[in-house]
Amino acid sequence: AKGSAVLYLLDAKLSSLSTIWMEAKRKPETNNHYHHVVYQRNPEEAGGEPMYDKDGKLLMKPPSALYHLWRSVEYSLRHDGAYSNGSIHVLADAPPGASPVPVFLSYLWYEGKVLDGQPQYKILVASGRYENGQFIAEKADDSSDFCDADYEMMEPCNGEPNRLFRLFT
Repeated sequence: AKGSAVLYLLDAKLSSLSTIWMEAKRKPETNNHYHHVVYQRNPEEAGGEPMYDKDGKLLMKPPSALYHLWRSVEYSLRHDGAYSNGSIHVLADAPPGASPVPVFLSYLWYEGKVLDGQPQYKILVASGRYENGQFIAEKADDSSDFCDADYEMMEPCNGEPNRLFRLFT
């Protein structure tokens, strides 16, 4: 509908849960005995050898390989058409061929700090659109839309701007 947009207000725990989970599971020295980890191993089983790139950086699994454990909001919207209980198809209410519907994702980052009597927090916002039956994320620097490879990259929601989220001031 003309003038429509969709806003996903993401759960405040999304940021802490995804960050804690991803950080905890990316440490081979303490987690390699687990069946499920976020990094690549050879063989892919508990106790398998962690894999590293040529620079010595731990190779992470793409979200598609972690489907049953955790997926980012943008990955879920792109590949499933939904996040949590919110179907982008229903919320955008735009048939194929209709004008693109703006889609915004937002979360609040708060660590409980107070400075001069004021709570210190950050609001991060991402933008995209629903077009021809599909969610398309836009890069935070406005350089382009996400490509397929961008949806496969996992970044924690940690209160800092990244490829998707920009700081809202």
